[in-house]
Amino acid sequence: MALRRCARALTWLIVSLAAPLAFAAEPAVYDTGYEIIPRTLAPSLYWVGNDRLLFEGINSSDMDAALAARKPHPVERLKRLYLWEGRSRAVRFYADGAGLCVANGVVRFTVRIDRAGAVRIVREGPPGSEAELRIDMPGKGGRADTIYSPLACKSYARGDLAPPAPPGQRIVVLREGDGYLRVGPVGITERVQEFRAHGRENVKLFGPRNVTGIDLPITLEQGPGYPIYSAYLGAYVTLPRPKGSAPGRITPWPRGLPFTVYSFNASGDTREITIPYGEWGGVAWAQPTSAGWIFAGQGDPTLKAGLFLYSSGAVRKLGSGYVYEIAVSPDGCRAGVAIKDRLLEINAPTKLRIVDLCASAR
Repeated sequence: MALRRCARALTWLIVSLAAPLAFAAEPAVYDTGYEIIPRTLAPSLYWVGNDRLLFEGINSSDMDAALAARKPHPVERLKRLYLWEGRSRAVRFYADGAGLCVANGVVRFTVRIDRAGAVRIVREGPPGSEAELRIDMPGKGGRADTIYSPLACKSYARGDLAPPAPPGQRIVVLREGDGYLRVGPVGITERVQEFRAHGRENVKLFGPRNVTGIDLPITLEQGPGYPIYSAYLGAYVTLPRPKGSAPGRITPWPRGLPFTVYSFNASGDTREITIPYGEWGGVAWAQPTSAGWIFAGQGDPTLKAGLFLYSSGAVRKLGSGYVYEIAVSPDGCRAGVAIKDRLLEINAPTKLRIVDLCASAR
């Protein structure tokens, strides 16, 4: 385990120092024929290996037929779990379920809910070998001291974390064994009061090996957003926000100011990558790949939104549209992208596309 951690840390260091990398050949882009219904605060796309993408989505042909026939509730009827496979570049049905989450090689999703028995039936385990579990549902409102982590696919009681997380503080629990972030008081008023009393403090990383906390180079006013774990980097990647952000509010990114994306590992080692300002106007879902940093640009103006790749100090556009999600394979060679490419149509689908960044080497 120690050797694996050292190897992963070395890979993260090499990739961080090497980025941005030279542009490779033009990436190949495949339309899967499926679409994503974006989930609030939770991903829909997960790589299980380097050539298989597990996702929660809908067959576009089935959706078109349902809409044409004016069938009610098409999303609830058609949304399922599917698997895209790199060898065939095809999608196959995986399971009926919802609430997909994958962490540390374990797949978890809800099969059904028994409301009468107040039980949630889930399947959990390695891909293709999930076992059925029955989990008691919490009472109305749930437990106030419980924190759900989409990075670990688990819920934690504050007192069970190491070190125990104090009440009244916003906590972001990382992957199993990596600790958690303390990102200031709960509530905008409380955050403003803390800033006035203590100044611009930093987000802190806590864990079994750093019980006193490590300051990350991210201020509480910026906040960590929703950190993404990069298997390729072996580290967490944050969403950039400008310094001086108003607590709890979305501050427009100042024109001309570059985007600084921070990455950090469980030991508190940090690196940063700076992406220049341009027509992309805002940066989200920034992740390292074998060809450079891929990211969603929110557009300046919005109609210039799209998928971008940053390498060798330059940015090129890989596709136009509003990007809701990006997931990069562990080897950094592929990216699953949920993109709405018809921005002016309210009901336009969010399509699932695969970007092959190592196409020339295959």
